[in-house]
Amino acid sequence: MSNNEENMNTKKTHKKKFEKCRFYENIYPQVGDLVVAIVTKITDMGVYASLIEYNNIEGMIVFSELTTRSMRSINKVAKIGRQEICVVLRVDQQKGYIDLSRKRANNEEEIKKCEKKFKKSKEVHSIIRHLSDSTGFSSVELYESFCWPIYSDYGHAYDAFSLAYSKPEILNAYEFPNGVKEELLLTIRTRMTPHPVKIRADVQLTCFTYNGIGAIRESLTEGEKLGDEIHPIEVTLVAPPHYIITTTTLDKRGGIKLLKQACLSIKKKIEEKQGNFELKKAPRVVSAKDDRDLIKLMKDLELNNQDVDDDEIEQDEY
Repeated sequence: MSNNEENMNTKKTHKKKFEKCRFYENIYPQVGDLVVAIVTKITDMGVYASLIEYNNIEGMIVFSELTTRSMRSINKVAKIGRQEICVVLRVDQQKGYIDLSRKRANNEEEIKKCEKKFKKSKEVHSIIRHLSDSTGFSSVELYESFCWPIYSDYGHAYDAFSLAYSKPEILNAYEFPNGVKEELLLTIRTRMTPHPVKIRADVQLTCFTYNGIGAIRESLTEGEKLGDEIHPIEVTLVAPPHYIITTTTLDKRGGIKLLKQACLSIKKKIEEKQGNFELKKAPRVVSAKDDRDLIKLMKDLELNNQDVDDDEIEQDEY
């Protein structure tokens, strides 16, 4: 029997109609979690909502948990089909009751994290659904065999899939049903073309010995040496003693790890030279806005220095 015939028979054996499935291994969310809910109906009891990430199980928001503002009309604060970010107040797994609160989801930073996580989870779920349709395995089988273990190891399967674009070998640690791994890699290459990210750390270096400036320069060079052609490390002076260390990479985790190593190398060298090292901001991904803010800061500092120099010239001439 040829490989193609064997694969076709495997698909026929395992072919199941694609069913809805939760995104995560936990069947229910935990108390205190932020969840994405779609309003499905409004009754005298409260507002009912479907939790998309948890196989559309139903939760309820009592009217007192909808908003902190005075409510003249329920239709102004709740609308069927609207997506809401809610806090989980109570989970009764035996009865299947989930109590939610919209008004307590008031931390903007946490809401943004929830929305970002949901966006990534939805993309992963779309990939799983595609794999289910193309390979014949159910979404539950695919999640259980490799996807939930990947979530556990990487924090989010989306991050692992993105990394697998350039390092497909990371998937070797997981067990895949017949033909699924190859289809997954093909899907990743089609859908998840990675975009490079900039990683940046902010540090302060001082050294008041006789050759302090040389010691600082030598220490920063030690950090730059850890870079290579693929992940170059650059050091930029903002204003003494503030320096930024950056690298651009497709591998976010690897880039952060690299800059941490560079900071440790710089710290070790400057302390050998009897100087001081202070990590002001740990390595993290920065956005285009962060770059614009940095450029503006450096221009402002440059203008301030020019003003000081001009004042000194005028005083000398006087």
